[in-house]
Amino acid sequence: MILTSETVRLLPSTGDLSWVVERDGEKTGTIGLTSPAGPGGDITFSPGVTAEAVRLVASFAFEQLGWEIVLWRSPANDWDGLRALWEAGFGRFAYVDGGTAYQGVRCEQWIASLRAGDSREPRTPWWDIPVIDGERLRLRPHRPSDAQRIVEAASDERTQYWAPHFASPYTLADAEYYLESRLWMSATGTAVSWAVVDPETDVLLANLSVLHIDGDDSGEIGFWAHPEARGRGLMTEAVALGIRHAFTPVEAGGLGRYRLVLATAAGNTASQHVALANGFVAAGIEREAEVLRDGSRQDMLWFDLLRSESPFPSPETDPAA
Repeated sequence: MILTSETVRLLPSTGDLSWVVERDGEKTGTIGLTSPAGPGGDITFSPGVTAEAVRLVASFAFEQLGWEIVLWRSPANDWDGLRALWEAGFGRFAYVDGGTAYQGVRCEQWIASLRAGDSREPRTPWWDIPVIDGERLRLRPHRPSDAQRIVEAASDERTQYWAPHFASPYTLADAEYYLESRLWMSATGTAVSWAVVDPETDVLLANLSVLHIDGDDSGEIGFWAHPEARGRGLMTEAVALGIRHAFTPVEAGGLGRYRLVLATAAGNTASQHVALANGFVAAGIEREAEVLRDGSRQDMLWFDLLRSESPFPSPETDPAA
């Protein structure tokens, strides 16, 4: 069966459930349905296939085959494929470590799904990661070249103590996974992370994240610094830039947050200084909630900041912006 929309035409290919995608009379890829089992099956497609083609084939599966669900599974890093699925309304994104094999090697697998009653439009934000310049530093998207500096930062004794979730020893493979996960979180609407870099050399100095932004209009500031960046006030400046972007309305290119929180172990006075210097106020204590690298426990201190209290006006409130 030929499937058509205003922008693409799908011509039957070699199998019953496969098509060649045409756009403006030119072949742009292939797409098909595989592994039918019970009420659903999988969708596969080649690079260059757009969301419109994905919508056509998903609708065919639901309306002509009676499927209730269409699944997509791919080795990690198929960003173009993930974007096409996101635009077509796929969701319930999952990241499975070692979930598939590629060229005989176990690797990460991405999974997404669409149900018959779901909208065919994006259900979550795909957050952009803008470049933001400060006086002494720059926030930019992470790059593969940042991996070695991440290894150095995460292997540092002080970082290891306050961030026990980091692997020990921390390897280049851990850093590469970390970089991939930052992009995954922005693509699936859960967080935005920046590499904090020297604007002259582009050397990574720190990481800054706005986390947990897939629920209400709040978010959590998270950060760590390379040893070379400590004691210079750089993390305080980086967090200030992140706050301004987080409180900027979505229509102005920001994250549209109303409230931000920041958590730190009671003994981590450096992180507490960053919070207080940026206008955060004490909001509560979780007693002995933080388990450190050596197994000891400390209270977790929580700070929060409301948009109306921010010392860094967003374009919504700054007449000069």
